[in-house]
Amino acid sequence: MVFGIYGAGGSGRSFMNLALRYNKEAHEWEDIVYVDDVIGVSEWEGRKVYTFEEATKIYSVHEIQFIISQGEPATREKIYHKIRSEGYELCSYIDKRAVICDGVVIGKGCMIAPNVYIDANVKIEDNTMVYVGAVIGHDINIGKHCVISANSFIAGYSILGEKIYVGPGAMVRDRINIGEEAVLAMGAAIYKDVPAKSVAIGNPARNSKKQEGKGLFG
Repeated sequence: MVFGIYGAGGSGRSFMNLALRYNKEAHEWEDIVYVDDVIGVSEWEGRKVYTFEEATKIYSVHEIQFIISQGEPATREKIYHKIRSEGYELCSYIDKRAVICDGVVIGKGCMIAPNVYIDANVKIEDNTMVYVGAVIGHDINIGKHCVISANSFIAGYSILGEKIYVGPGAMVRDRINIGEEAVLAMGAAIYKDVPAKSVAIGNPARNSKKQEGKGLFG
């Protein structure tokens, strides 16, 4: 089986390093390649790069699995549906240095980075990325296509909808509901619910309406 990392940007290159180190011991994949539709090169830092169209011509649905490295939830969702519409599967990567407690359920296509701590009875749905050092408390539900950034903290009994971006160092107190497509800014301290499609910024965080049609990083 070939492992295809969809996206050769910063997150993709970081994840390639993790996957290569893991594969030296586990020998799980025959090869690890990039899949990227915009980079415009056939090789990047010694690894093969294919567009998605090229990859589907070279590999059958039984020969390659994908994981998405993009850091923007809306982009993650689009790529997820693109892969699934062609009948291909996503697989999850859980780093051996992450601590995963009993009762945790992790969906397909998730990436759990080193030094992540996930407490008991957590459910993380498909295609969610959890970066280095994030702490997820007990009894939490996290929806599809979310990004939980480095060194963030989410306290127990909270619920996060789909396509949520939790910025680096953001902190969420217990029993908080975060609506779909919300953004928690870098270092935000969340003491009350965050409505869907809004941005929470500051300490204590204040909520403002998200700008329609504007990308997360643009």
